[in-house]
Amino acid sequence: MKIKILVPLLGMLFTTCMAFSQQDSLQGYLKQAADRNPSLLQKKAIYEAALRKAPQAASLPDPELSAGVFLKPMEFTSGNQLANFRLMQMFPWFGYLKNARDEMSLMALARFAEYRQAGLDMAFEVHKEWLDLYTLQKELQFVKEDMEMLRSIEKLALVKAGAPFSSAGTAPSTGKKESKREPSDKETGTESGSSMSMNSRPSANGSMETNLMSGTEQSAGIAGVYRIQMEIKSLENKRQELDEKHETARIRFNTLLNRATTLTVALPDSLAPIAAELLTDWPLDSLIARSPMVAMQDLENQSLQARQRMVKAMGYPMIGLGIDYSLFGKNPMSTSEMNGKDMVMPMVTLTLPLYRKKYREMAHETSWMLKSGEAGRQAAIQELVVEYAEGCRAFRDAARKATFWEEQNRLAQASYRIYLRTFAASGSSLNDLLSLRRELLDNKFKRTEAVAATHTALALVSKYIPVIFTPTQTKMESHE
Repeated sequence: MKIKILVPLLGMLFTTCMAFSQQDSLQGYLKQAADRNPSLLQKKAIYEAALRKAPQAASLPDPELSAGVFLKPMEFTSGNQLANFRLMQMFPWFGYLKNARDEMSLMALARFAEYRQAGLDMAFEVHKEWLDLYTLQKELQFVKEDMEMLRSIEKLALVKAGAPFSSAGTAPSTGKKESKREPSDKETGTESGSSMSMNSRPSANGSMETNLMSGTEQSAGIAGVYRIQMEIKSLENKRQELDEKHETARIRFNTLLNRATTLTVALPDSLAPIAAELLTDWPLDSLIARSPMVAMQDLENQSLQARQRMVKAMGYPMIGLGIDYSLFGKNPMSTSEMNGKDMVMPMVTLTLPLYRKKYREMAHETSWMLKSGEAGRQAAIQELVVEYAEGCRAFRDAARKATFWEEQNRLAQASYRIYLRTFAASGSSLNDLLSLRRELLDNKFKRTEAVAATHTALALVSKYIPVIFTPTQTKMESHE
């Protein structure tokens, strides 16, 4: 019995965990944006409203009912006419309603294609902002690691300078106590004008020269410590700048999802670079067939063609069918067999479209709109070709840069380890060590940006072709 109860509970728990894990992932964020983004919801509402226009356009005009009552009955030989009623229904020319319905239906499909394009654009924007957040997170991580490296170098420099350890930004002590006053020449027994102290008198074994050299080395070492502390302060400023950028990017990302800006965003620990060979060129016909913008232009042009046929039908007469009913009372003075009998009269009406100018201008208006739609289609194709080519170029360029900066980073790491051992052993090469450290940090930044750029470019290209690569991500973690 306990097992029967426990199995469904475990299943519910697993389903809930999977739901949370999917929600805090890129795919979950894309779904949230599709369900909540105001711009996307606006496009969807426009499409839903356009769907309701087709039944309106395909409806007949409302029938007309007129009634007239005689205050004083009209006397006829067939009786006294008391009232008159008329019901009339107008019918447009043949094909008008069909073309009007086709125009609105095609326009609604065009709005749906526009909604699809907005969804693709929104997905790309969410993907791009998510990758920007990932890049800023990695750069913050690199800066913090670099600060730890600098603090380790600072400790080594302090040991080499013979000064006690001090935190960054604090002047290291030289370890010497200052006397209250310097002894005069008479007290020291030296001649006036001599710049040589007792501690720096020459000796037979050259001890004075050794003291001078050790003092110079200590001063140079302390100056090196100051330089390292300047680098640490610079990195601290960089960290604060990246923190502010990360906060702004997080707010912008949450705004796209239309949720609280204080919510955290789950980001991967690392993204795998994508090989440039995975991207293959697609023929233009396939790109055009998959493009919602080109489809929207085609549907709008088809809608305008239906409007052309509708305008042509508007230039023909409208036919009205109706019935006229006259109510009669008996006339006591009449001997007619029709005395007091009501009259029913079928009716047919016809409109006369004599004023042709408005119909000609409507036809010309539709013709110019159709030309505009054809030009718009060509412009959409050109924009599609350019953006697809730019996306492919950006993808290959980013993949090449990711490989290049990976190799540069490997070489810089090897050089840095050599310079660090040299500095630890002899205290020399501090300038080269700091310069290489800055170059190593810059290489890490550029490699991370290049890897993120490959994913961004792939997301752009995926707007026009099927998804060809799904990046394998490591464990997702939430970051403020």
